[in-house]
Amino acid sequence: MKGELDWAVSVLLGADASDRIAFHEPVEVGAAIAHFCNWDVTVCCSPDDDAVVETAIMHVADRWDLA
Repeated sequence: MKGELDWAVSVLLGADASDRIAFHEPVEVGAAIAHFCNWDVTVCCSPDDDAVVETAIMHVADRWDLA
C-alpha cells in the first residue's frame, strides 16, 4: 500500500512530491482502537501538504476498503 500512497501523492503534486512527503508502510491497528479504524498510516510532511496527504490516504483507503 505504501507504493499506492506514493503514487497518489505523485499524481496530486507531480514528481517533486518524493522530496516533500514520506509515507511509512501502513500497519494494522491493535484491538484497542480497531472500532475506529483498521489501519494506521504514518507520514512525514510539512503542514502545507496535509490536505494532499489526506486526499491520497482517503483514495487508497477507498480503493482497499479500509476504515
